[in-house]
Amino acid sequence: MKKYHWSIISIFLMLLLAIIKLGVGFLSKSVALKAEGIHSLSDSLASFIGFISIYMSEKKHEKFPYGLYKLENIGAMFISFFLFFAAYDMFMDVLFGHYKIDRQYISWGLGVGIISMLITFGFSVLERIAAKKHNSPALMADSEHMLVDGFGSFVITLNFLSLEFNINLDKIFASVIILLIIYTGFHILKEQIFVILDASVDSKMIEHIKEIILQDPRVKSIKRLLVRKSGDKIFIDAAISIKSHNFNQSHAVADDIEEAITRVFPQTEMVFIHYEPDESPENTRIAVLTFQDEVSDFKNVDMIHIYDNFVLTFVLKAKDDKEKKEDITATDIAQVKSDFVIATNHPKSNRAKWILHKYGVFIWETENKDIQKALDEIKAFSKD
Repeated sequence: MKKYHWSIISIFLMLLLAIIKLGVGFLSKSVALKAEGIHSLSDSLASFIGFISIYMSEKKHEKFPYGLYKLENIGAMFISFFLFFAAYDMFMDVLFGHYKIDRQYISWGLGVGIISMLITFGFSVLERIAAKKHNSPALMADSEHMLVDGFGSFVITLNFLSLEFNINLDKIFASVIILLIIYTGFHILKEQIFVILDASVDSKMIEHIKEIILQDPRVKSIKRLLVRKSGDKIFIDAAISIKSHNFNQSHAVADDIEEAITRVFPQTEMVFIHYEPDESPENTRIAVLTFQDEVSDFKNVDMIHIYDNFVLTFVLKAKDDKEKKEDITATDIAQVKSDFVIATNHPKSNRAKWILHKYGVFIWETENKDIQKALDEIKAFSKD
């Protein structure tokens, strides 16, 4: 089902429950049940606003090039306002209401509480699953206040059970419902205000996006990463430093990163990537292929020494795979973001050559078997 289908079901479901609760509430003179009926009525109106906001947010308009996605957040805010209204109305009834429970309708109230509790809890779970699937704040807000309605129905059930034993706790249970509604209203309102003010998404999502970007061996560093939400969509603005001076290669890096992010976060609407070449000499990383501590070729390498600014940083053990050793070695070199690889000759494998070319790794071929002398060649070249 589409997002707005869930809202339509929610509207009619809550309206039906509201009519039943209000009817039995007036018959039994239970302020808790009447309050819960008003709560359900406000929920149905809120769901209607949620439906309108979801439907409109999917429309495109030339005056709104970034979309109307925030209509969902505005709709969710109205839902929180309805919850506050319901809480206020119930609070006034608890403070100033004078009534006596009509005992002949206690069994009716108990039945309404149980049926309403099962329906609202069940629908809330299903709607929450749909909200996560569609990444919809309006559906999530609707599922949350549907859950509160379920707790309210649970309280109503307890209330009428106590009345069966001649214990009148109607106002106390009504107060519990009020507190639940106020808590949910503030929770929804807080989240939507953050989105409307373009607050950053949660730190877990930020870190996940950073990991995706830095997984590309051509990316040297992230200089800026801004991520915000609008409705169910996310917008990403990143500035990165890459190992390329070629425009086409740089553009390819940006395209690959955008594709990788969208694959993990399909709700991504736009990814803006600003890239610039990394020209800091202190960031130069050199991979030296060795066999028994002497410079080697791609086929016989047993260790890969990694130098940052000509200082040994760490050592990788080369994989033992005779058929694909050159390809695997090239991949390992690219994955650690090397700028140069020192070897006694170029790899024979075309795939290994392609990997090194794609990720901007320059092959420095040398006749020197001594590691330090081979490094000195690049150092002298850099000074020139």
